[in-house]
Amino acid sequence: MDTSAAPWRDVAATETVRSALDASDRLRTLLAVGEVASTQDRAREHARDAGADGTVVLADLQRRGRGRTGTRWDDDADGGSLALTVLLDVDTTAGALPLLPHALGVATVEACLTSGAPHPALRLKWPNDVVVRDDGPQGRLRKLAGVLVERERVPTADGHRDVLLCGIGVNVHLHDAPAADRTDLATLSGVAPDRPRLLAALITALDRTLPLLEDPRRLVGRVRDLSDTLGRRVRVRPPGEEPVVGTATAIDDAGRLVVDTEGRTRAILSGSVRDEEP
Repeated sequence: MDTSAAPWRDVAATETVRSALDASDRLRTLLAVGEVASTQDRAREHARDAGADGTVVLADLQRRGRGRTGTRWDDDADGGSLALTVLLDVDTTAGALPLLPHALGVATVEACLTSGAPHPALRLKWPNDVVVRDDGPQGRLRKLAGVLVERERVPTADGHRDVLLCGIGVNVHLHDAPAADRTDLATLSGVAPDRPRLLAALITALDRTLPLLEDPRRLVGRVRDLSDTLGRRVRVRPPGEEPVVGTATAIDDAGRLVVDTEGRTRAILSGSVRDEEP
């Protein structure tokens, strides 16, 4: 089987992926589906039907994938995107919910590095987009992967259940030329990635990174090391608020972006970020 182009359901059945699941403490179940509206929606249904905490819902193709702030995430029509959602019960996150998106971003970077992407190139745009910056420090940003965490209270047969739907989307091999603001692993490494190896690496990286929610300083230290945002002049738009413009000077131990705005500082828990022209 050509694993660089195999459907994701076939990838899920490989020995490489099964071995990663068998070795994982946190993620032990994989639900591989075909074409869905979104893996987030399918994972929500699975939670409603008593699906196990730690289940990975993997799709061949999403028709209506979404990102943070309601933006659309377009899968490659030929299955060149890795789209999955991890189902977690809220009470298993050790009270570190604000840091969960950061942990997922770190794990995604680590997994993508196994596909031959150049190490210095892969960075995190706060809070959790995996990006590559073209042509040096001031070049254009291209998005490689994104993370979406949604908290839901779903009805169950005996009441309700509070869950976290942890979506991850990775551009693996965009068969059409990537848009100006996107890139893929095939472009970065020069060859179409081995899909079982990539999926297994993501399962392993998530299993290794999620426990860091109990060690916030170590987790945030890793986020800082990977940050493309620190030191830049940025425009941050917190939900429902006016933009904050200034220099990103720190990421604090709670995962908040600290922005210096003409001598005053503002710690922002969530929001969308873009570079601000000097």
